[in-house]
Amino acid sequence: MTINQTMKKNTTILLLFSFIAVSLSAQTIPAKPFQSARFVHQPVKSRSLIRQVQDSLPFTICLQQQRIQPIPAYKSGPVYRQKMDSLKYQQYDDQLEVLNTLENSTFGYDYKGRVILGITYTRNTWDDLYHWYKDTFSFDDRDNTTLEILYTRELETDPWTLIGKTESFYDANGKDTLSIYYSKDWEIGEYVTEKIVSSYDPGNLWIHTTMYRLDTVSSSWVNSGKMEITFDSGGNLLTYSYYSWSVETLDWIQLVQEEYTYDSNGNVTLFLLFQWNTETRSWVGRIREEFSYDGRGNPIEMIRFRWHPDMRQWILWWKETNECDLSGNATETILYLWNSNENQWLPQYRESNSFDANSHQTLYIDYYWNQETGQWDPVEKYTWAYNVSGKQTEYISYEWITENMGWWPTGRDSIIYNSDNKILLYDYFDWDFATGTWTESSRQENDFDSYGNLLLTRSLGSKDSTGQWTSRYKTEYTYDRSWLDAETISPYGWSGELPYHQLLGGVVNRWNNTTGEWYTTMTQDYYYSEFNGSSGIPESNLTAIQVFPNPATDMLFIETGTSSGLARFEIHDMQGRKVLSRILTGNHNQVMVGDLPGGVYVYQILIKGELHNGKIVIN
Repeated sequence: MTINQTMKKNTTILLLFSFIAVSLSAQTIPAKPFQSARFVHQPVKSRSLIRQVQDSLPFTICLQQQRIQPIPAYKSGPVYRQKMDSLKYQQYDDQLEVLNTLENSTFGYDYKGRVILGITYTRNTWDDLYHWYKDTFSFDDRDNTTLEILYTRELETDPWTLIGKTESFYDANGKDTLSIYYSKDWEIGEYVTEKIVSSYDPGNLWIHTTMYRLDTVSSSWVNSGKMEITFDSGGNLLTYSYYSWSVETLDWIQLVQEEYTYDSNGNVTLFLLFQWNTETRSWVGRIREEFSYDGRGNPIEMIRFRWHPDMRQWILWWKETNECDLSGNATETILYLWNSNENQWLPQYRESNSFDANSHQTLYIDYYWNQETGQWDPVEKYTWAYNVSGKQTEYISYEWITENMGWWPTGRDSIIYNSDNKILLYDYFDWDFATGTWTESSRQENDFDSYGNLLLTRSLGSKDSTGQWTSRYKTEYTYDRSWLDAETISPYGWSGELPYHQLLGGVVNRWNNTTGEWYTTMTQDYYYSEFNGSSGIPESNLTAIQVFPNPATDMLFIETGTSSGLARFEIHDMQGRKVLSRILTGNHNQVMVGDLPGGVYVYQILIKGELHNGKIVIN
């Protein structure tokens, strides 16, 4: 668990254990049947403080992760020869007519290629102000993250202020047995310390977790909450119990209990949820779910009951039925509600689906039950088409018009691919009710080089009176073809069209209809340097020395990781000429670089007999 997750959990203990329960279910609990998107809650991914700007970037290729991931890059197999040192995002300010920095991040790695440092300068969405953040990581010899520390500051010259710290300990199987969290509770404005102790059975299944908080008055750990989990011999979850510590009785109070029953194939057949009533000191039923399956193991029915406190028995609530094809795809799903007055199930909602031979969905129709007519009323319909490679080539949406008793198209997407199944053309259509024909509303065009690198994306608006597309946006990408993307270590993964070569950046331009010219609205730039993982430089030394920001404009900050001793810092141009030399004293140093011409330079730091070097960009 990371600091950013820890900060969110400080509001309530129950929220934390709900998160842990979700993690458990994702790892050990069999997936519940009836995974209908309409009825199953989808968890929301948490966001990090240092990746606020990502959703606002209109790039086809962009960084996929929301935060630095301290995952050892060397594990994935390729030989890495380059590392991403920094990135910079800029956005055009229409009023000031300048490009403003949205984010500027610098990264550090150890000799194994693991991310050990991330420093970010970004504008936060909640206060629209710029902040600095620094995230540091440490690892054990099995690549488990043992320490993460997150700092912040308002100005570049301010000292770092601690936001939170997570320290983790593991058993011989790499299981997290102890985590200690030190973080700031923003509601009370104070730092709190908590720890979680977990244990596992001989099969490495998680069976127990206890949470404590540190009492600052007595300087002792105080019980907060705990969970107990049991499994059968097949690894199926049997019971899950959650307890809260009572400061009045100084005892554990069980609040929630879940029970699961399975058939011989490991399918859940019964789920029970109970809640402890503190007044009556007895269990009160909340939910009961019964599941049944066909001979191929496909779920065909789920009945949900709720507990009636006055009748003190389970009463029918609602049920969902499924019909599946031979591949296990749900072709029809119907939801019913129990009517106790009529003593029968009343249909409410229905989904019908069709699939091709490769289980690609080709048709979706949803209906609502009309109580007056006793019939299903269609609501929406969607159709899909695919090419021989399984890529979607068409999508059409419809609405049911009751007055006309028929389907009316509302939108259509048409996609054309090249021989490598990369999107060349994406057309959007609207339905013209007057003419009864499709009208092209917008288009996206993509250009690739012979390696499959995306070079240009054009966004076009509706056609003008002459039948010509109107320009809206275009994004142009540049690459360093000396290096492959697969040879480059990065704290993030790419989303969208994956580059073949090392991506240097992209520029978004908007078309100005008044002037008839393109103007830049946003830029993304990535900076790299050589990575030599075989050098054997100790991780502690690499963790200590940091040079930032990169790119730099006026001031360069250098942290040597030592409070005593001297170090020599030099900058050389790409012809090898020394253009700057300074003596560094202590850990925190500032070097003016504003007088240097803009360009790429090589820096060297000689400290304690060891030479450290890297590339730096001066704007």
